[in-house]
Amino acid sequence: LPWLVFTWLTQYRHWSEYHGLLAITVIPASVGLYEFIREKRLDAIAILSLVSILIGLAMCAATSDVRLLQVRESYLTLLIGLLFLASALVGKPVLFWMATSQAQRQGTADTLKAAWADPTMRRFFNVLTIGWGLSLVLEFAIKVWMIDHFSMAQVLAWSPVALYGVTGVTVLWTFLLGRRYRQARISAPDMQKSR
Repeated sequence: LPWLVFTWLTQYRHWSEYHGLLAITVIPASVGLYEFIREKRLDAIAILSLVSILIGLAMCAATSDVRLLQVRESYLTLLIGLLFLASALVGKPVLFWMATSQAQRQGTADTLKAAWADPTMRRFFNVLTIGWGLSLVLEFAIKVWMIDHFSMAQVLAWSPVALYGVTGVTVLWTFLLGRRYRQARISAPDMQKSR
């Protein structure tokens, strides 16, 4: 949808790329507003999207560089990726605390917190958090590379492909890592019995 609107505005209505990009920021803002009205509460993703739009608009206005407006949604991707990496480096992986928060809603937080004593569990969450952190940083790098090498219309068309491609590979890797972790936990008691 953003690509279609941008192409229509710039090619058929003869808007500048800057004004076309400004216009398509209305799309995610409208989706966030619709979700707020429907759910009667602020969604974290909608807030992050709005913040990224505002950051992009401020940077674009300050520098008059249209590319900064185009990369706007990836600023938070980069920041979150760096946060994931930093949290894993200090031994407090963000994904474990996110899983704990989810487990509290399901009433299983105590079990998950107790499992944290297992070094294999700690290693699993550290590796998982590093993998997702690198994935988010990679998505940002791909977006910046595309902005330097493609037209704005091409960036709008290919950005979702890059995002879902990187995310899809990371989800598959997460699934395989989780399966390997479960197999290692199942085989560990068997190895201890054989001794």
